[in-house]
Amino acid sequence: MALGLGLNDRVSALAISGTDLYAGGYFTNAGGVVANYLAKWNGSSWTALGSGMNRYGYVYALRVSGSDLYVGGAFTTAGGRVSGYIARAFLLPLPSLSVSRSERDLTISWPSANTADFGLEQATTLMPPANWLTNSAPILDDGANKSVAIPATNSSQFFRLRRP
Repeated sequence: MALGLGLNDRVSALAISGTDLYAGGYFTNAGGVVANYLAKWNGSSWTALGSGMNRYGYVYALRVSGSDLYVGGAFTTAGGRVSGYIARAFLLPLPSLSVSRSERDLTISWPSANTADFGLEQATTLMPPANWLTNSAPILDDGANKSVAIPATNSSQFFRLRRP
């Protein structure tokens, strides 16, 4: 199996999840794509995992556990977030939120599959520092989708799913 154009520097760690191969090391390019020290090979092409690690943020260790990839190395940021020498990446596609409105309520919904450890948060502004609060309304799950009914207001409301 040929791995495309390959990586532009050394690989120090490999991990497999399903049919995907994850590589970490000293490289900044994978198959012609900018990939700062961390990349995924899906059997036909390389892709970066987010923005990768900060400059000289070499990856020394990879471990897959369930739907998470744990990364260890000499980095202080991962994906643009402060992360002292260890980071976790969610390997499954991220769930999308849907919003519908009735006369009195907003219904926020998202897929049930692979979202057991996600929580719904809301804020009234996205201006820094946004004050995200965990939603306390009951979550209904019909087996295909989870949903929360929230009283509609005339003010702005922003929602996100967050995984601790």
